[in-house]
Amino acid sequence: MKNMTTPVLPIASFFCQENASDKEYHMQVAAVADGFVVKYQYGRRGATLTPGIKPAQPIPFDKAVKQFDSMCKERIIKGYTLADNSTVTTTAIEIISRTKSSLMPQLLNAIDESALTDLLQNTTMCMQEKEDGERVMVSRKNTVVTASNKLGFTRPLPQAVVEAILALPCREVILDGELVSNQYRVFDMLSLDDACQRQVSYLGRYAAYSDFLHDVDSSAISIVKARFSPAEKSAHFELIRSNKGEGVVFKNIYAHYAAGRPNSGGPQLKYKFTESATCIVNRVSHTRRCSFAC
Repeated sequence: MKNMTTPVLPIASFFCQENASDKEYHMQVAAVADGFVVKYQYGRRGATLTPGIKPAQPIPFDKAVKQFDSMCKERIIKGYTLADNSTVTTTAIEIISRTKSSLMPQLLNAIDESALTDLLQNTTMCMQEKEDGERVMVSRKNTVVTASNKLGFTRPLPQAVVEAILALPCREVILDGELVSNQYRVFDMLSLDDACQRQVSYLGRYAAYSDFLHDVDSSAISIVKARFSPAEKSAHFELIRSNKGEGVVFKNIYAHYAAGRPNSGGPQLKYKFTESATCIVNRVSHTRRCSFAC
């Protein structure tokens, strides 16, 4: 006789308060015809929430639970807090929570080509090249160097970069930049010898870290040069594009440093010459192309 016991369907609720944003995210494994899916709802707390379903087609219960767990991990990584009424089936949330660092970067919203003309001509917005590397924040306190990725989780650094950071003429420093192969490319500085720079304008921070790193004698660390005038920005933009670069970043020279990502817009904006996407394979065929859901 077939076992008709109904499986326990996990649910989870998450909340995130960051700067001026207050968001909620809910998800549930749900039984549908021919299998199970993960239903989710998200948006500003107290407002009408946007619904969704993953994956597009029903899947077996065990695979739906794995999808649910993966989505839970993603919320935790992005800074959400798990509500008490949740019934999460994975222990990964506890592990992820223990590896969080205190370094959280300022994240950028993307723009499309229609905004480029105004930004290239706007004298309050400087421009830097966006390289094809990994966003990394670096903190040094005396002889201890700590690094974290854009999600705020600790990660190792190449030994040459660690040595270059330790050789800097300071007791304490917090840098923001991009790790490109084995070179750390600095594009911001948040603190120097316990003097916080977060409320200083970007123009002031740029001048400070450019001066601080000007005489660094190491190929493992360098600064990302900014362009300020419309002519300089336009010329460098075309050079990066012709060299098939990753993209550019525009920064308001009067803005202070605020961790997290604005709901829209913001004082720092990115434009990529190529787009990327994350896809889920729905099924694999040995005779036809794979089916994707993005």
